Amino acid sequence: MEFLFLLPLLLILAFLVNIFLKTRKPQPTTGNHPSDEKVQLLPPGRTGLPLIGETLDYFSKVFRTSLIGQPVAILCGPEGNKFLFSNESKLVQLWYPTHLDKIFPKVDNTDSGVTSSTNEQSKVIRKQLPAVLKLENLINHIGMMDTVMKQQLHTEWNREKITVVPTVTKFTLTLSCRFFLGIEDPKMVEEIDVWIKEIDPGIMSIPINFPGTYFNRAIKASKVMRDKIKLFVRQAKNDLQEGSASESKSFMMHMLRTADENGQFFSESYLSI
Repeated sequence: MEFLFLLPLLLILAFLVNIFLKTRKPQPTTGNHPSDEKVQLLPPGRTGLPLIGETLDYFSKVFRTSLIGQPVAILCGPEGNKFLFSNESKLVQLWYPTHLDKIFPKVDNTDSGVTSSTNEQSKVIRKQLPAVLKLENLINHIGMMDTVMKQQLHTEWNREKITVVPTVTKFTLTLSCRFFLGIEDPKMVEEIDVWIKEIDPGIMSIPINFPGTYFNRAIKASKVMRDKIKLFVRQAKNDLQEGSASESKSFMMHMLRTADENGQFFSESYLSI
């Protein structure tokens, strides 16, 4: 009986101690002793559960908070953008939440069987983008972009009333599928659109893999989408080896023709992400 009486008091005490430890500001050390570690200056905000008054910290151009259970710092304005882009791989580095590796699992980088995470995959792909995004290469895509625009104007915009956001989103997705993957089939573009709409909420949701949750649906949709794109990549790879590939100038065809820094060509699974 005495234990049951003390239990609520112990819980309240533990809660108050937890709040005190999270809100207590650490005292900076002088650093005179070699073993002393200087306290890093962090922007205002908290990375724990939101408490009353936390929103006041958001009025700063730089603040820290918690997104999807991960501690993050938010930099607002042109100064923040300049700082990030001018210090990439120096003071900051590309980062993705760890739960993305469940939505987009590690895949073989090449046929050698070496796996890489979502973060590592993004770094490799970004190294290949400048070769495709050069001005002289983009000029070759003007005709394709004009064709897609005319098709969209004829099929999507030729109505008395349209909803702008989904229409523009579909146009952007169509261009992306054509430019990056070389996909011209409207039905496949619509399928990718459906899968992306299932994946997007899961990326920003609580990462609980339980049937019916956004996260679980995102994992399933991602697998179906990657399997479908993998078949498309395999067909393009076979056509390229047989010499019957189309004159597509998509990013995927560039990746199929390009070897990595070790001289290995990228696998189908890797290109299907």
